This record gives sequence, C-alpha cells and structure tokens, in this order.
Amino acid sequence: MVRLSLTPKAKKVMEELKRDNPEIHVILGDTGCCGFSNVFVTSASPGPYYEYLGEDSGARVYVHPAFRRSIDPDDIGIDAIEVEADDSFSIETTLGYRFILRPKVDVKL
Repeated sequence: MVRLSLTPKAKKVMEELKRDNPEIHVILGDTGCCGFSNVFVTSASPGPYYEYLGEDSGARVYVHPAFRRSIDPDDIGIDAIEVEADDSFSIETTLGYRFILRPKVDVKL
C-alpha cells in the first residue's frame, strides 16, 4: 500500500477531480513530457511500463520503474500549483492546477 502525501491544496484538487472522474490514476515518473519531475493524472489506466503501487486518496498510484529505483515514492509529496495555461494532458490542468512533486519534508499535512 502506498501513502500519497498530498498538501491541503492538492487534496482539494484531487477531491474535485474525483467528482467528475470515476477512476483516477496517478503516475509518478516519466510520462514523456517532463521526465521524472511531474505527476501525471489520468482517467485511463497506464500502459504496462508502470508498476502498480496501490490505492490512496481515491486514486490508483503507479510508478515508472526507473523512478522507483532512484527514489522511494514514500519520501515525496504532491502539491498543486495554479497555472493559467499548461500543455500537459494531466486532468488537473482542466481545473487550472498542476500537480508537482516535492520532498516530503516540504509537505505540510
């Protein structure tokens, strides 16, 4: 079981996403855009290249194997920042936010 460390703002955005999306998949690691620096959220199940970590906060969490080898996902937190425009297909951008990774020590729960 994985434990997502979400900031209060990220929790609020995740709750809003869950209202409109029956399934939420959180992908940690390289999604082809901002390799290993972003969180990608989708309503579609990721491909076979990602390792399933478990469920938390109403989302199924996956990690790219290379990312898993470089950092323990339990050591990171997820924050949400406001964005006016974003070229990502991550679904939180439709709400004007972007999820980003932060060291857990910076995450205030």
